[in-house]
Amino acid sequence: MKNKHLMLIITFLLFVWTAMVAHRGVMTVWEINLFDHIYSWPSALKPLMLFITQAGSSWMIAIVTTYLFYKKRRSLAVQVMIVGLSTYVVVEIAKRLVARPRPYSLLPYVHAREPMVSGYGFPSGHTAAITAVALLLYHFTPKNHRYLAFVWIGLVGLSRIYLGVHAPLDVVGGFCLGFMVLQLFLLTRPSLVKWSKHLK
Repeated sequence: MKNKHLMLIITFLLFVWTAMVAHRGVMTVWEINLFDHIYSWPSALKPLMLFITQAGSSWMIAIVTTYLFYKKRRSLAVQVMIVGLSTYVVVEIAKRLVARPRPYSLLPYVHAREPMVSGYGFPSGHTAAITAVALLLYHFTPKNHRYLAFVWIGLVGLSRIYLGVHAPLDVVGGFCLGFMVLQLFLLTRPSLVKWSKHLK
């Protein structure tokens, strides 16, 4: 338990640091260099990246929740729904507080490769959502497949940068926020699980 609390504190401090840097409304030199490297990957990757990035969308949460209900994993389905929705709410609050423009508004040579994207960039909602949900499902996944949760998170984060809609710090902030939301949920899960079991 102490280790979990320590991880939560460290993640919170990292999030605060990234938020403070992002609040300046510019991209740091190291961010630009890393962003340019990923953004310059071949244009042929765009269809794949558009597909991967959907794994962090609200559609993903809806599909996973529906599938778990279908498989009669109602308690877990409710947990996924609560974690996913809570993450999106917290992300929207953080976006308005930090108010950092997206890369295509900060760098003149960047354009969004994903349609229908608007609003502020920090933190990445897709990264936050996939982090919270994937790490929740991690505990219910066979040990030999648990690494897929981290692959899932990493690929979504990379896709957001490649598509030109998030800077690296947006992705780091999204990961931190998703992790924090999940950990706070796990602290209150015992009572929530008791309630959700009544759905069986």
